[in-house]
Amino acid sequence: MTMRAGKETLNNEVKITGSICAYPYFLIRGIDIDKEGLAYKIWVNICPTLESEILSLIDSPLSNPLCEKAPSLSGLGCWRRLLLRMGKKDYVIPIEIGGQFVEEVKKSEWNGELEFVVTDEFDFPHLIRVYKNGRVERLFGSPIVPPSPEDPATGVSSKDIDISPEFKARIYLPKLTNSTDQKLPILVYYHGGAFCLESAFSFLDHRYLNRIVAESNVIAISVEYRLAPEIPFPAAYEDSWAALQWVGSHVEAKPGFEKEPWLVNHGDFEKVLIGGDSAGGNIVHNLSLRSGSESLNGGIKILGSLLCFPYFLTSIDFKEDSLPSKLWRFVNPSTKDGVDDPNINPFVEKAQSLSTLGCSKILVCVAEKDELRNIGIKYVEAVKNSEWKGEIELIDVEGEDHCFQIFDTETEKAKNLIKGMASFIKKSCV
Repeated sequence: MTMRAGKETLNNEVKITGSICAYPYFLIRGIDIDKEGLAYKIWVNICPTLESEILSLIDSPLSNPLCEKAPSLSGLGCWRRLLLRMGKKDYVIPIEIGGQFVEEVKKSEWNGELEFVVTDEFDFPHLIRVYKNGRVERLFGSPIVPPSPEDPATGVSSKDIDISPEFKARIYLPKLTNSTDQKLPILVYYHGGAFCLESAFSFLDHRYLNRIVAESNVIAISVEYRLAPEIPFPAAYEDSWAALQWVGSHVEAKPGFEKEPWLVNHGDFEKVLIGGDSAGGNIVHNLSLRSGSESLNGGIKILGSLLCFPYFLTSIDFKEDSLPSKLWRFVNPSTKDGVDDPNINPFVEKAQSLSTLGCSKILVCVAEKDELRNIGIKYVEAVKNSEWKGEIELIDVEGEDHCFQIFDTETEKAKNLIKGMASFIKKSCV
């Protein structure tokens, strides 16, 4: 807009005195043009028609103010001052890009005053930012939406419930087809977001759960576990386990325990499954291990575990400066092993044996363009090679990226994946 103001007249001949460019989204040749990088993937989603032309992406004036086709920076339309602000700990847009931009502005014939401010805040631009005073600003995610008495697209009903004083959940009930006392499998679901983003109450997750519940004909409890960094890791694991125990408490409720009517009237406690995407898939793995060594309330057992695009890392597959690795250290700063922490790396020597997984069946979903794909496949092979006695399946979706089915549930591939998950749930409950 500042460049445009330099060559076009604004109404009433208004002039821009100053411009503030905070954490500008620039892609400059020689810096961060890796197709696996988050900055590139975001730009591809914005301009999908350019996906096959990486040079066009990097040399487009829309994203690269220093490319040959870009207009001269001397034409900046703020006549007095330009402020460029970037983060020292910016893990999406490197600070070197800001430095190059500043140098080129200085070399141009622009006559204004340029200031380059570098902040020390812990910053994942477009994802999450933590300020020095401790305030957390989440930049990624969809809006919070209320539950639906009856979703118009699926007929699924939902409401919010208190699991404990610390956290809540949203429970979903499909449209009953047989009788008012119809018994249905129970799916406890954990949303994704690298343990620090998104919500069980977000628009995307709410729409996604409606689809899963309608297709699978299950009661689902989507857990609003507490997020890092405000609540230190492993609170997400503890809340998720507590939610599973809460479900089991309905079997033999102690005095004072308030039962949820939907579970009492329609839940089949002999058919309990757990599922999640990304960080939620990681949670499912760790809860499956825990249920193999600890009992659940009411004697419930996990029939099936759904790990969709599970958030696993290893030091072999992911460099320390990769975004997934840095996010892991951000949410779990006390870890001594980094990405070889058994919580995130199920293959290390310290990790609990996969043979102890406390579920009967497992479904793992991966996608061709997801950087976590290979490690998800590696997990399937490791489980097969362990002494675990259950059955494990793999769904590998061509041409798609991480958690694609959540962002758009209406594509053919998204519908097919949800149907595949529903088929797994139904087979697990036979």
